[in-house]
This record gives sequence, C-alpha cells and structure tokens, in this order.
Amino acid sequence: MVILQGIIGIFASWRVVFMREVGVAAVQLRPRRPGEALEDVARLVSEARRLDADIICLPEAWNVVNPYSQFLEAVDAYGYVVGVLSRLAEENGVCILGGGLYKRRGEGGYVIACPVVNACGELAGEQLKVHLFKDEKNRFRRGDEFRVFEFHNVRFGVLICHDIVYPESARELVLRGAEVIFNPSRIVSSGVGAWHIYARARSLENRTPVVAVNVVLNRRYGGGSLVLGLLRRGRGILYPVTLAEVSGDEGVAAAKVDVDEYLEARAERLSNRHPRAYRSLLEGNPIFGGDDMRGKV
Repeated sequence: MVILQGIIGIFASWRVVFMREVGVAAVQLRPRRPGEALEDVARLVSEARRLDADIICLPEAWNVVNPYSQFLEAVDAYGYVVGVLSRLAEENGVCILGGGLYKRRGEGGYVIACPVVNACGELAGEQLKVHLFKDEKNRFRRGDEFRVFEFHNVRFGVLICHDIVYPESARELVLRGAEVIFNPSRIVSSGVGAWHIYARARSLENRTPVVAVNVVLNRRYGGGSLVLGLLRRGRGILYPVTLAEVSGDEGVAAAKVDVDEYLEARAERLSNRHPRAYRSLLEGNPIFGGDDMRGKV
C-alpha cells in the first residue's frame, strides 16, 4: 500500500507538468450502403477535426442498411472502406476507429472488426467483437481478446456494441492499461436507455471516459451517441457525466478529456480488488447457480 501511495503521488506530480489531454469524438451516422455512407463519413470526420478531435470513432455496421440482405456487399467492401478511412485519417491528422465492419476471416469465416487507423493512414490493428449478439452467432466468429492501442501517448480500447454489457470486458481493457474506452454500437431505439446505463456503469466502475457511438435511422435506431467523463461531487465522490452528445439525426459529439485526471482514482480502485474472491471468473464459463457456486450450510 505504501508503494502504491508513492506511485499515486508521482502520478499527481507528473500531471502538473505533463497533462495529457486528448480530443475524442463520436460520429453518429445514418446507415447507408458503403459508397453513400463514405461521403457522410468524410464530412463528419472533417467536422470532428474542426472540433479539435484527435481520436474519432464511427458506429457499428454503419455501411449497411439491412445487415442480412447486404451482408456480402459489406464484406466485399471492407478493404475499400478501410482504404478510404486511411486516407481520411492522414488528411485530417487524426486516428479513426472504423466502428464494427463485416470482414472475411479465413476459409468461409467472418468477423466483426473495428479497424484502428493512425494519423499516418496506417492500419495500427483491429479489435474483433468478442460477445456476439443473438443471430450474429450463426454468421460470425467471435474474437478472443481485448487489445489496447496508443495514440498521442494515450492508451485506449474498443468494446464493440454488445461487448459493453459484460463488465469483465471493460475491466480487462483497463487492467491492460486502457485510459479511454470506445463503444461503437448499433442499438435499436428501445435499447438506447439501457445502453446508456451500461456505458455509465463501465465509466464509473473503471474511472475512465467512455465514448459510446450509435447509428440513427428513422424510428428503428435511436442514436443517442455521447461522450462520458467523471466529475467529483460532495465529498469527492465521482459521478459519470455527459461531456457531449448528439441529439437528433447525424452529427458529432466531441470533447476534450484529460486522461491524467483519473489516474489516481483508477489506481486506488484497482488496488482494492481481491481476485481470489471471484476466481470463478477466471475458470472458464461455469454454469450459473451450479453446486460449486453455492455455499454449504
């Protein structure tokens, strides 16, 4: 504990000199076919840059109107779409997170991938969707790990849509060093309220900003993209607060976040964990309510 307090003190002193502020943006799009959608992406990425964004996140499946009938069209367009995103990233000097795109993987296999493109237009890597939702399990292969990326000395991770439902996902990213969490999603209107609760919970639990991004389409998909930060109230208790949001149709939610502001609170929260008490989380996928999970009387 003494060592941890010393580390926290060092972080606090460093913050005075080396404040790491990063501009983040959620780009809310109306789903269209790839060619049409990319025109909107170019326009909104430029708008996000004018709002001083450094890392710009697109939603999940923004390049398909109907994920079923246009599935193969979206798969075939993956390489072209990433190429355009690379050009936009380089032209604007930003990092672009491609959202959740359908991609061919191996012989007859498909994944949902978020390409991460840096300001040089290079593909820095990709995050695969780990927790597939309902019918997605019949079509896609799931990812097996959560990765942490770095841009402008800020470490971040991506949870694609349904991944944010599972608290272990965000905690894994934070334990790996993520300081900002991005959540590109495709949420129906009736689910936006619950989605916001998940995003706020992940922000509060992990003492980290969350950028939640959705599509918007008529009454089917409800938008509601936002950037969450944390604010101290009362006796220093942290609360998740909305720093920026998109109301209505397409648009950009952009905000500046000082990632060093949360270092001390996150270190304190993580240091108080007691992994042995919840070791079943690390032992595969036990059946809920099994005998091994019940106390004996």
